[in-house]
Amino acid sequence: MELAIQQSPLNPPAAYLWQDPSTLLHTPVRIRIGGSFTYPPQILSRPSEQQPLLSSPRSSSTPPGFKKLVLVAGGVGINPLISILSHISTTRPQPEITLLYSLKDPNSKIQSGDTSQALFLDRIINLFSNQNDPLKGNIKLFLTTTGGPNNTNNISTNEITTKHLSIPFEKRRISLSDVSNAIGEHKDDVAVYICGVPSMTDQFVDGLTSPSPQGLGIDKCRVLCEKWW
Repeated sequence: MELAIQQSPLNPPAAYLWQDPSTLLHTPVRIRIGGSFTYPPQILSRPSEQQPLLSSPRSSSTPPGFKKLVLVAGGVGINPLISILSHISTTRPQPEITLLYSLKDPNSKIQSGDTSQALFLDRIINLFSNQNDPLKGNIKLFLTTTGGPNNTNNISTNEITTKHLSIPFEKRRISLSDVSNAIGEHKDDVAVYICGVPSMTDQFVDGLTSPSPQGLGIDKCRVLCEKWW
């Protein structure tokens, strides 16, 4: 099991897990499995489609009740989404995936091509660019620069090029219109997962599920969210 934890001295669980590794090594930790932010979304899956907690690699399942999967991550909100992406890579059939990932870009290093500065990004790139069996879909980054000199003047295009994949990015936060554009014409056969700070998740969930013209009018069962503080 793997978990990324943001340094938060005032949050007791985070502060505990940010102790020196020598203090934590071999220390028992009790965990609890549960919640509704799971894949595939149980409310869209018929009983025969529901996945066991543990499944064999390359397991096959009946197509879920959606064709398009939109994943929206704010910062360490990428935690459950990398788990979902890793699971999808082992199952068949797969939905079409769009990942919108917003994060801070210290000193514009990510924009300059240093993908190691972004949590789990190298692993995500590998999942989408695996030459033998890549995930179907695309990634878009939303980068906000904080601290240090701004060196974006040396960046000629809003695209990060890796060995097997080019990733577009915007130098701003994700907006509701970005999520709407990712959904496109799939309002009736989409599953949307949103994980981030409450201000982001609340705004997006409300905008996606409110009746038109105020919102997109997507069925609430198709929009799942998980908040972190």
